[in-house]
Amino acid sequence: MSHFAVLVISPTELTKETIKPMLQPWHEFECTGFDDQYVVDVDKTEEVLAEYREQTRSMIRSPDGIQVAAHDDRFYRNPTEQEQQIMGKVPGTGSRGDLSWTSKDWGDGRGYRGKVHFVPDGYSKVEVPCSEVMTIAEFIDWWHSGKIVRSEAEIDRSGEHKYGYALIAENGDLIRMIDRTNPNRKWDWWAVGGRWSGMLAAPGYDPEKDPANQETCTLCGGSGKRTFRAEEIVCNKCDGRGTAVKWPSSWVDTGNHAQLKDIPLEAIRNHAEIEALKRFDEAQEVIAGRGFKRWDEVKADNGGDIDKTREAYRGQQVLKDLEEAKLVSFFDDDEIIGLFWMSRADRATRARNNALRTFAVVKDGQWYERGEMGWFGCVADEKDSEQWSREFAALLDGLPPETWLAVVDCHI
Repeated sequence: MSHFAVLVISPTELTKETIKPMLQPWHEFECTGFDDQYVVDVDKTEEVLAEYREQTRSMIRSPDGIQVAAHDDRFYRNPTEQEQQIMGKVPGTGSRGDLSWTSKDWGDGRGYRGKVHFVPDGYSKVEVPCSEVMTIAEFIDWWHSGKIVRSEAEIDRSGEHKYGYALIAENGDLIRMIDRTNPNRKWDWWAVGGRWSGMLAAPGYDPEKDPANQETCTLCGGSGKRTFRAEEIVCNKCDGRGTAVKWPSSWVDTGNHAQLKDIPLEAIRNHAEIEALKRFDEAQEVIAGRGFKRWDEVKADNGGDIDKTREAYRGQQVLKDLEEAKLVSFFDDDEIIGLFWMSRADRATRARNNALRTFAVVKDGQWYERGEMGWFGCVADEKDSEQWSREFAALLDGLPPETWLAVVDCHI
């Protein structure tokens, strides 16, 4: 689950209502539920048939050759006292070593509890092709939770089959498996500003410090104190202030959308340059002319051993000193490169290019992005950061002053 910023560009005024149709082509249908012109039928028939042939299912085979699904209730028993200790008082479902267990209401009148999976003496656990132990309809229901229909007339795209269906012939063959989706999906929800509120405001505006974005702390009720193990402590949410920052989706709409001529772009860039050079100069005092080995160099020195490489890389004294001075993070490769291998002038240029930049841009009905955003902030096929920054800055500089810009917090 990831958040990323998108800059929406338009010749006409941008509000939440005007932005909505501009972002709609990239909605994730499975989450938004908007069944519109961007949702298409994707034929998954051949893919599902291949899975049906290739996937296996765990079965328990009896001495006389009869096979039953491995997770049938008959293959679960009550745990021993020692096993119960391993499972815990509220076991849930899990495993440890050779022990695996499942918790549910087993229908025996004893309520929800955990039972241990086992294979009876003389029986064996085997992996069997799905095509040998279930019909294609059963496979789709098990593997895809598919909605099975027996005729075209049963297909209800506005109801039960909104997200897809599997059409099965009278003889049991699969005629068609359809997945209804938006193949161009980029977001499942969005908000104007959000975590990037104030990006278009004058330098110095901090939405977290805006009084309008503060509220009585919901954890301590405004007292600034909490009770933990019968001891009064400072509230860890508000740090004892009694007030805390609201959730970003509730922040006031400040510095989120405006015409380019009303955005203090030059001031934003100047501020970024001043701050970057201040940090650069402070870092140079710490570095004091000392060299620094890149990750690949350290890796080669240690024969490719990752653990040794990590220890040696982080063990470089100059990096430790920079981290202690809070001038760099071990994971901030761009910053490390900027401090060791960029000139002061290049550092200033980079800061100006990065001063106002988002992960993606929507302009003229097209979506442009630095890379492909996925779950937990993972990015694939990422464009070089410096190149993206240069292109972004050039784009802004080439826009007419009357152009409207809006910063949107997208989630996927």
